[in-house]
Amino acid sequence: MGVQPVTALPHSHFQPLVAEATGMFQEAGEAARVVARQVAANARVAAAIGERLRASPPRAVVTCARGSSDHAATFAKY
Repeated sequence: MGVQPVTALPHSHFQPLVAEATGMFQEAGEAARVVARQVAANARVAAAIGERLRASPPRAVVTCARGSSDHAATFAKY
């Protein structure tokens, strides 16, 4: 027995996808403002952490991530 083809619904059952109407599009558009706000809000804490790490560098750093977070973790190692 062979594989049976899947019967698709007629195109009239689908609404066209408009990128600007998606949550992902909205979030992507907000990313730069959110990151700028986070950097400003956490500047003192980040500076203190940087000072502490420079004063006593860790012997190793481990990241654990999946999906898009894995890309961020890979970028962090450089």
